[in-house]
This record gives sequence, structure tokens and C-alpha cells, in this order.
Amino acid sequence: YLATVGPDGATLRSGPGDKMPDTGYLPAGTTVVVHHEEGADWLAVQPPRGSLSWVPFALVANIDPAKPFPQNGVIDSDG
Repeated sequence: YLATVGPDGATLRSGPGDKMPDTGYLPAGTTVVVHHEEGADWLAVQPPRGSLSWVPFALVANIDPAKPFPQNGVIDSDG
């Protein structure tokens, strides 16, 4: 579902906790896509347009480095 950041803005975190590292900031009025709820206090949101997130290349299947990007791959958390 969609959610809008309130008047104070919001600091993005790398995980559900105040002690997790900051990964960015969303100004007031920004609309985000909520991926899922984590407990009663946290929402996992898709990165806003213009931001990047990283995963190890070794965890991505079905990518051929010899072919041009973009390609469709599958992230395998079991790596």
C-alpha cells in the first residue's frame, strides 16, 4: 500500500530498529510503497526513486556478466 511521510520527515534505517544505520532521509510529503509491516513499530518501504540499495553479486542468480545490463535476475538469500 502507499503511505505519505508526515510533517517531520523520516530517517530511513537499514533494518527495523533505532540503532540500525541510517540509509537516507525522506522529506515531508514523500509517498512511499510499503512492502510489509515489521512488528507494531516498523514498516519496510521500497527505496524511493533515485536511491540505491546493495546486495552481494554472488546472491543473484540468472545473470550473465557477458550480456548487457539490465537483466532479470533472482536474489537467492541462501547464497
